Amino acid sequence: MIAVKMEGKYYLYANRDAGNPENPLHPKTLGELIEVMNLDKYLKCDYCTITENEIDNDYYSLNDNAEIIRMLKECGDAELGTDMEVHRGKKVSFSIVLGYRSIYNKDFTVYEDGYVFTNALEAGYYYDIGKENAGRIISCVEKNGEETYPRGYYVIGRVVETDDTYIYVDDTDCCVNEEDGMIYKIPVDNPRISRYLKNGKVGKGSYVYIPFEGDIDTENGNVVHGAIYVEIGVKGKDGVTFPE
Repeated sequence: MIAVKMEGKYYLYANRDAGNPENPLHPKTLGELIEVMNLDKYLKCDYCTITENEIDNDYYSLNDNAEIIRMLKECGDAELGTDMEVHRGKKVSFSIVLGYRSIYNKDFTVYEDGYVFTNALEAGYYYDIGKENAGRIISCVEKNGEETYPRGYYVIGRVVETDDTYIYVDDTDCCVNEEDGMIYKIPVDNPRISRYLKNGKVGKGSYVYIPFEGDIDTENGNVVHGAIYVEIGVKGKDGVTFPE
């Protein structure tokens, strides 16, 4: 992936031909994949999903990826497989994340039956690392990870104030019981959020829907981390609606 500057803006480009077996970047072993994708840096373990029988069971966060990378490198000789059958049973999923604001996000999954799968480099790869090694990786996450909650939350409410640091969103109007209402602080240091202020689409009195990927820092006044985008809503007699 490279960044190209044109007319004052940066554009990201990925090599979508890297998955072609004729391409010299084509990783024939797991070790080559780790090197080509620089997984030491880009394999993210701060949010891991452990799934059993296609049902999300548990969510964990590791402080870093060092131990996972170490175990994967021990399986570096694992060769690229041709077995593309659906693997079931227990698995742990990580993410390969790179690019500005995580624009490039790919899956990296270890199955208990001994396979590693990733869709990095715009292709699907299976590597057979063996059941024992796969089990060690899954156990590492379960034993050393801190349990967390599923991502995919959102904030809906009315903007009551904005400043150079936050958008303040009050969800009282959207609660069945008004006493349950809270004010959330959405940081505007993220261009995906601040642009709505700059273009005037969001201001005091606006109703907004804001999905986020991170957590809510309740100790510092309900700061919402990882906001993705903003949708503008309309308050009517049936509540707040968000036109498509």
